[in-house]
Amino acid sequence: MQTLSLPNVQFGSNGLATSASWNALANVIGSFEHQDPASINFAYFKTSEADTLALDSFLRSKRQASNQGSLFPYLGLGNNCADFCINGLSTAHALSSEQAANASVIPNILFFELSRLANAVSTGQSRANDPKKRKEDVTERICYEGQAGCKVP
Repeated sequence: MQTLSLPNVQFGSNGLATSASWNALANVIGSFEHQDPASINFAYFKTSEADTLALDSFLRSKRQASNQGSLFPYLGLGNNCADFCINGLSTAHALSSEQAANASVIPNILFFELSRLANAVSTGQSRANDPKKRKEDVTERICYEGQAGCKVP
């Protein structure tokens, strides 16, 4: 288990992280992971003070287990970063037991699932708290016989 010193997050008047904070986090994490910061996405969950303390305790216990060599080995599907995230969010009561039990252990699918539940989302395409959905570039369309401007074979 690796640790990383992250910059303090600044919150705006809306109670959500500022765009500058999202960018600072993405830059530090991107540098640490040797990834483009624009590829880093965040899902923010607001928790109570007690739930935040429970999450801190969960993280400390995992770090201690890692330092002692007693952390269960990393597996591609099952004991991976997605599983760690699910367990942490469940510990902090950001996910219900049912949501945690049904969450994907595939990281990109998990992020999609979490983004629907989060208080705020920040993606590399938009570092705002509520990014607009990207518009797909559609080059094909379905045509029906008799529809103007369409040729049906």
